Amino acid sequence: MDDEEATALVATSHGSASASASASAALVCLFATASCCFVLINIIINSRSSKKKKKKKKKKKKKKKKKKHPVPPGRGGSLWWSLLETMWFVLDNSSGRGFYHFVEARHRRYDGSPCFRTCLFGRTHVFVSSSDAATSILAGADSSSSSSSVFSKRYVRTVAELLGEHSLLCADHHRHRSLRRAIAPLFFKQQSTASLAATFHELTLKAISNWSSTSSSSVVVLDAALGITFQAICSILVATLLHDKERLRQMQSDVLTVTQAMLAFPLRMPGTRFHAGLQARKRIMDVLRQEIASRRRNAADSSNVVVHDDFLQTLLLLRTTDSDSPALLLSDDQILDNILTLIIAGQVTTATAISWMVKYLADNTALQEKLRDETIKAHNSFLAFGAGGRTCLGMNLAKIMMLIFLHRLVTSFKWEMADDDPSLEKWAMFPRLKNGCPVHLKPI
Repeated sequence: MDDEEATALVATSHGSASASASASAALVCLFATASCCFVLINIIINSRSSKKKKKKKKKKKKKKKKKKHPVPPGRGGSLWWSLLETMWFVLDNSSGRGFYHFVEARHRRYDGSPCFRTCLFGRTHVFVSSSDAATSILAGADSSSSSSSVFSKRYVRTVAELLGEHSLLCADHHRHRSLRRAIAPLFFKQQSTASLAATFHELTLKAISNWSSTSSSSVVVLDAALGITFQAICSILVATLLHDKERLRQMQSDVLTVTQAMLAFPLRMPGTRFHAGLQARKRIMDVLRQEIASRRRNAADSSNVVVHDDFLQTLLLLRTTDSDSPALLLSDDQILDNILTLIIAGQVTTATAISWMVKYLADNTALQEKLRDETIKAHNSFLAFGAGGRTCLGMNLAKIMMLIFLHRLVTSFKWEMADDDPSLEKWAMFPRLKNGCPVHLKPI
């Protein structure tokens, strides 16, 4: 075989080898592609089937849950969701719109559902946006022992830290019942009601007299109402606070600081609103502890006994005179936390309601004339005092204060708003106007 034939054979063998290699590579690629497609199809089928199974399981769980207790729409439990919702809650509360904008936005998100759930400060909370749902939760959950454990009707954690773990507003169902049983009789004493009405009436007349004689015709209703209600509620809770005007003024300032921190972000760093609230609570507790110690020293000194007729004295006497009823005995910490709670509940909420009452009457001046001849009757949907086992203990006292204030104001003045700004006060636990409801008064 010559050189040319050998070269041709080598070229032929190389060509056949490369052709077979390319053919095998093509087969490998085709097989790999087919395998990938097969795997992807299996993944898709399995994921769809697993989703269907999960949906079926969820539907079954939902059906089972609905038979027991319907779950409000919304989300809860996720750490990131809790951080996101807490951030929006704090931002809305720090704006002039108030945290009710937070509630309204989610109310629309869930197609107008009467209630929804979300996660704030690491805990799942249910927000109620209709009077029917509120009545169902407040009254229905307390109507039977089986349903009482469904909802833990407490405020957010920041409120509990500021008011104290023994506060009526922060206690669970069973502790709330025992605390309420010990405190409730104080509100049904005819002497307490008459004393509060007389004190509040006197303070209101004094304020109206000052408004009539002042050269300025503009009055900030919220500031005036806060001062009057604070003195009135202290007169039945801790009457001796009224004897020291400077201590009373500092106490009122500290109570306001506590209420302004109730919905603040729970940072304990100096300079934050929450830290300021905790410091104000500490000062209030110190004043009340000194008052308790002073009364005990006075009781021990039989030669110079001073009789105090207020809620604090009644609670202290229970520990010495009613030892046969341990359920009615409150520790010092329980007394302190609930005295602070009752001061805030009696002062801030009532003063806020009075300012809104005056504002809406200023917006509807024709009603001012009607009020001089008519009696206001509240609709059944008015749930300012709650319902069921959590109905406000001081409901009747608050109504008395509001009616006295309204009666004296309506029969003494005509008024109109001095500033129509509808912005709400930032960080307010109870929504109120940022400007404090200033009005121009015109004596009748």
